[in-house]
Formats: sequence, C-alpha cells, structure tokens
Amino acid sequence: MKILIVCASIEVSWGGPPHAALKLGEALAINGHEVKVIAREPQPGAPLVPTPLDTEFLSRSYLSKFWEGFGRKSRRRIRKLVEQSDIIHIHEIWH
Repeated sequence: MKILIVCASIEVSWGGPPHAALKLGEALAINGHEVKVIAREPQPGAPLVPTPLDTEFLSRSYLSKFWEGFGRKSRRRIRKLVEQSDIIHIHEIWH
C-alpha cells in the first residue's frame, strides 16, 4: 500500500509530533508499505528528526510567521502525491 504522511515539520524543535509521525511511518515501512513523508522546508540549520523514510520538503507559506502551512507553490505537488497514494495520514493538526 502507498501511504503519504503529511507533517508540518520534522524539525527537532517541534517536539513529539514529528517523532510520532516518523515512527509510525517507519513501522508501516517495516510491514511492507511504501511510505513517503512530506513536510515544510526546514529553517536553515535546524536539526531534523532522523528518518530513513523517503522525505520531500515543500515550500513554506508566505504567511509562515503566523501559520505553519505549505506554500501555494506546493499545491500541485501535494495534489499529485495524494493522487498517487492509497492512504494519506495528515499529522499536522494536534490539540
């Protein structure tokens, strides 16, 4: 199964959410699934949570000072990745 994991960031400074999303992805990959992660491009020099998963960084939103979303330029790429995936796990919003 092709699984796409969407994560706002995999920077270490984001704490638990990137770790949880990537560990989930790694467990799915071990069980034979094809896993791809997309996240916003990191801040320059920011340490990232290490992962063996196929990870693609997409542009930030011009509003990233206020909202940590993906940029408008990323829309087509995200749409293509969604169309190629069987399951999309969005690990971007938490309470």
